[in-house]
Amino acid sequence: MSRKWQMSVGLLLCCAVATLLAQSDEKKDKDKKKNEFYYATAITSGTMVRLTIIINSYTPDEEVRALAETLKTNGPDALSKALEKTDRGDIAAGDRLGNTINVARTFQTDKGRVIRLLLNRPIGFLEAARRDRSMDYEFSLVELLVDEKGKGSGVMVPAAKILFNKEGQLDIENYGVSPVRVTNVERR
Repeated sequence: MSRKWQMSVGLLLCCAVATLLAQSDEKKDKDKKKNEFYYATAITSGTMVRLTIIINSYTPDEEVRALAETLKTNGPDALSKALEKTDRGDIAAGDRLGNTINVARTFQTDKGRVIRLLLNRPIGFLEAARRDRSMDYEFSLVELLVDEKGKGSGVMVPAAKILFNKEGQLDIENYGVSPVRVTNVERR
């Protein structure tokens, strides 16, 4: 093989690698753009807590159907176990470490976009040791309504029991008296 031919092949390979790397960087940039960052304030019993919500991806329909079937056939404990395998982002209250968002869904309405989040509720050591009645409320739910600018409000159920009733409809029972109000939602 001549020296000129070797240089041409080498130059071609370098160009191909550079193109692949550039495409890889573009893909990473697109993936970064998919993340959605929201900041909000949760108001509970007169106390305000800052929420940070990071949504990395939304849950596809087929995954939601599989999770619903798990809940319907095997109950909330099986759903909780299945949710441990999913990660759609994080939600943090105040300065605490974030908790994994297990299901994230969104859909458009005439008033804006609705975002619904489901996560396995973090259960503290003392709560688990005492085996409080609250242990039956294994999930947390968040619903945000945001406009085209990413601003809005919502509600949060920090401790919820989720199951299907005898009519086959989804029942959500709140451990508290009423859902927590979420205000000042802002996408950044």
